[in-house]
Amino acid sequence: MQVEPVMRAGAPPLTGPTTAKSQTAALIREPFWKRPLTPRTVAFLFLVLALTPEIKFRNRDPDAAFSGTPDWQVLIELAIWGLVAAWVGWHAARGVARTKYRLSTLNLPMGAVLLTTAVVLVSGASALSVRSTIRAGQYIEMVGMTLFVFWEARRDRGFFPVFWMWIRRGMIGFAAVATAATALIPGWMPWTDDNGAIRYTWFEIHPIVTAGMLGLAILMLVSIYLQSPDPLFLRKGWKMAAGALGAVFAVLLLQTRSRGSLVATAAAVLILLLSPRRGRRRLAAIVAAGIIAAGLTFFLAAGSEQVETWVLRGQTWEQFMTMSQRTELFEIGGDLFAEQPIFGHGYLLAGPLLRTHYTWAGHAHNVLLEIAISMGAVGVLAFAFLLIVIIARLWQGVVNPSARASGLPAEGFAILVLLIGQGIISDGFGGPVGFETAALMLAALIACQFARTRWRGRSLTVASP
Repeated sequence: MQVEPVMRAGAPPLTGPTTAKSQTAALIREPFWKRPLTPRTVAFLFLVLALTPEIKFRNRDPDAAFSGTPDWQVLIELAIWGLVAAWVGWHAARGVARTKYRLSTLNLPMGAVLLTTAVVLVSGASALSVRSTIRAGQYIEMVGMTLFVFWEARRDRGFFPVFWMWIRRGMIGFAAVATAATALIPGWMPWTDDNGAIRYTWFEIHPIVTAGMLGLAILMLVSIYLQSPDPLFLRKGWKMAAGALGAVFAVLLLQTRSRGSLVATAAAVLILLLSPRRGRRRLAAIVAAGIIAAGLTFFLAAGSEQVETWVLRGQTWEQFMTMSQRTELFEIGGDLFAEQPIFGHGYLLAGPLLRTHYTWAGHAHNVLLEIAISMGAVGVLAFAFLLIVIIARLWQGVVNPSARASGLPAEGFAILVLLIGQGIISDGFGGPVGFETAALMLAALIACQFARTRWRGRSLTVASP
């Protein structure tokens, strides 16, 4: 029989295996929904919110999508979001009741995030559209999850590094599983566009969205080696597996034939290569040289004609210079913006309006134009303010040697570069909630790590649990 140790009066509290074992046993006795959410669990739930709206297993009629008519996949998505909202919301409410979380602990980046939330909420409510209202609610839930992570990171300094580690692992794992499932499940074929070009995609996800998620997974892999380390990838076997995955993701990114996403990913990776952690400069130089060598090899092996065919995708140079007719949307979008310049036509209403001119224009195909049409000048200013605040706080991390050594500022900048580059050809974080909105929230959370907690000019701290 095991005898519990007896503490002498005035002796320090026991620490170590005995205490840890008793704490674990106490947690196991609690129902799972009452146990504190670990950084790993929160990261998983965050990725569920980010990726569930993007995963498509069917083609849907645009008119049905714009009208908000639900089908089985939409209902499953909303059910998953509802479960996550109930679970995390319950924990957040308990934290507020116990004064673990306080609204007064907001800093400027998180305040800017809440500003965009207010704009989306008002725009979604004014649109008088089922789709706009539901998507606005999803945006609010994504921000609520972001606020929960912010509160936990303020309460526990060790929370965010572990959360970020599992976000990176989860994004890489999702890309690997999606790639394997697409290859193994019969019936999933590459996507063919209107010009007859065959483009790679996961399931029924659009190639541009697939390329964006592949680019984000590539960023996570590169950051593991050049920026903040991950204990899992210190092992030789995992290092080799990660290197092989990176090569596969790069090839698949080329096969999506999404030119804007490729350029955005290359620019984001360049940010990481130019700012490696101390001791990783040689590795960064080797990676950069390998990328250049692979590009030259591809160009020389394929020949200029094949490269031109890959770039044009069956289009003429005139069509290519108009970004596949996307530039023609700016003139129409400008007229629509002039009709409702202050508050816009309503959240996510750019697509139905533009589709009356071009049947292929399910959205504005540009994040700035999407925000301007749907949320007006107020929305443009709100999101511009958020981006400026994030950039300013990330720069504070760059000029701080200890913060720069963590690798987080460079990773935040790389995510922003990917989002802005992706936003040139897509509605990005101005459209329906998905991985791009989640990536913007992650960039804001990284910026929060370098911003002092201030509100109304006074420095405030989080109360102890």
